[in-house]
Amino acid sequence: MTNSSELSPVELTEHIQDLQARLAFQEDALQVMSEQMALQAQELQMVREQMQVLNKKLNDLFYQMEQRAEAPPIERPPHY
Repeated sequence: MTNSSELSPVELTEHIQDLQARLAFQEDALQVMSEQMALQAQELQMVREQMQVLNKKLNDLFYQMEQRAEAPPIERPPHY
C-alpha cells in the first residue's frame, strides 16, 4: 500500500470513500448481531423458565411415585 502523502486527491477521496463504506458495513453488521443477541437472550430466558417448570413437574412426579411405593399394596380380602 502506498503512503497517504503519495496519493493524489482523487485517490485519497476514493480511499476515504472505501473506508467509509467498510465502516458503514461493519456498523450494520454490528447492529444485526446486537439484535440477534438480544433475541437469543430472550429465548434463553424463556427456555430457563420452561426448564424450571418441567423440573418442578418432574420432582412432583418422583415424589408421587415414592409415595405410592411406600404405601402398602392393596390386597384382596380373604373371602375372594
